[in-house]
Amino acid sequence: SSANGATVAENLFVELRREGADAPLICFHPIGGDVSCYAELVESLPAGFPVWGVQSRLLSGQEEHSNVEAMIAAYALAIRTRIPTGPYRLCGFSLGGYLAAGVAEQLESEGLPVDFVGVIDCPDYSRTADADIAREHLTDFILSGYQEFARGIPYLQPIADIDRPAFSELAEALRRQPNDPVTLLLDWLESHKYIRGELPELTIKTHLNRLSQHLLLVNTCTRIPRVRAPLAVWRAARGIGANGQTWRRDDDQPVSEIVLNADHSEILHQPTVSEIARQIVVMINAYSDTPNNVGGDSHPGKPAQRKSELALFDLESD
Repeated sequence: SSANGATVAENLFVELRREGADAPLICFHPIGGDVSCYAELVESLPAGFPVWGVQSRLLSGQEEHSNVEAMIAAYALAIRTRIPTGPYRLCGFSLGGYLAAGVAEQLESEGLPVDFVGVIDCPDYSRTADADIAREHLTDFILSGYQEFARGIPYLQPIADIDRPAFSELAEALRRQPNDPVTLLLDWLESHKYIRGELPELTIKTHLNRLSQHLLLVNTCTRIPRVRAPLAVWRAARGIGANGQTWRRDDDQPVSEIVLNADHSEILHQPTVSEIARQIVVMINAYSDTPNNVGGDSHPGKPAQRKSELALFDLESD
């Protein structure tokens, strides 16, 4: 029923900061499905700047989408239902960056105005389609997904780079699409002594279910979304983010690419998160007075292109 659909959409949104009359910055969940990773970003943004999170429906006890395209379509619909006319400001960390770009592409295809897209240390998920490199990529995703995930969960041991070969074996096992990825992950983590202390198995399984479903979900990405909107790509110098050549805008307009001194699990924490917050504000201010070329007029993107160069300059300035 449509009423039920509305409830589902309501469950997706988390108001991370309510105050402010401006269009909200909408932040999409990374692997694991929740939006707690954005807490320091919200604190670092100026007062009166509303921020919403989009969390996975796994968190409200529903089945996850079967592939990333379905997830993007559902999120675009929920956002359009909640804010019918835009403008839309979308951003995300890791898997969330891919979702932000995918939703932006979808909204733009419907003629709706997107005035900012931010991608924070997001891997090139499109490369998982190639079997030879899929294992290495999945190893990166598992390592980073685990680090991201373990940060907020006290019973999971942190990992060292030396553990990569072991994670590579786990990636190979997961890539074979096991019937029960949760048990596979649980057995593997226990046998490698990554779980410490006595914990209710149900708690662990709930967490691992979210982790494994999203790790398998990234294998369904086949392409990198392309957007018209101003696009900022932040990469951790020691992270797993794809570079600015991977992320493209229509008509090859410039992409603002910023490399920050952090690893994947540090980038949304101080000191780098303040830098990201400052740059988000610079970019949104640079574009918010530029009308979007929604109808595609005779010279689309010309004023925006000049502004884009200005924004690139501003971002690097201090």
